Amino acid sequence: MEGSPRYDRPMFATVKMLAAGIAGLVAFNLLALTLTRDVASDSTSAQAPRHNTPNLKPAPISVHTLADEKIATATTERDKAKIAAGVFAGFWMLQGRGRAELCEEAGVDLTPFRLRFEDQHAALHTKATMLLAEDGVDIEYLYSVQRDAIQSRLSYEMLYLDGAPTDLKDACERFLERADSNLAKRRFRQAEPGFAKRILGAPT
Repeated sequence: MEGSPRYDRPMFATVKMLAAGIAGLVAFNLLALTLTRDVASDSTSAQAPRHNTPNLKPAPISVHTLADEKIATATTERDKAKIAAGVFAGFWMLQGRGRAELCEEAGVDLTPFRLRFEDQHAALHTKATMLLAEDGVDIEYLYSVQRDAIQSRLSYEMLYLDGAPTDLKDACERFLERADSNLAKRRFRQAEPGFAKRILGAPT
């Protein structure tokens, strides 16, 4: 692609990059559905701050099922670990940087939470980054492409932080006040032990 030197590669490499990139976006869609599925159906008239209201219709198939199917058909343990790394990439983009940047724009510094979240997942991030990089996938690049969608999903989650519409700034402040419990709820190893095991168990 002209103007994108990172992807000036043979076609087979580009196809591999897209396949791994899709795995990360699969994870993002799973997390977005999880965060919004408890919002009442008649709440779609309420507008999330700054962003268009996301589509809250249930996915026709479990995204977990899609990831599991990809792993089941992968031919090597390395490829299975890469799919798991894509799942982690979605989790990482959404829960750390994405949330911090959303709250920053609302005037709330969520840096303390982000740093603790990233430190909590440092080992997984290092291994996942290495695995995805083998197929030319850059988590930072994926984030830049998906930032608006991530922000939209997160703004809706924060809008209903306590089950009823609230102000984004207030929601971010309350989220930060509950940093300990929010970190405890966002541990990839506990939420996705199978995927975490594949990532951490991949040879360096």
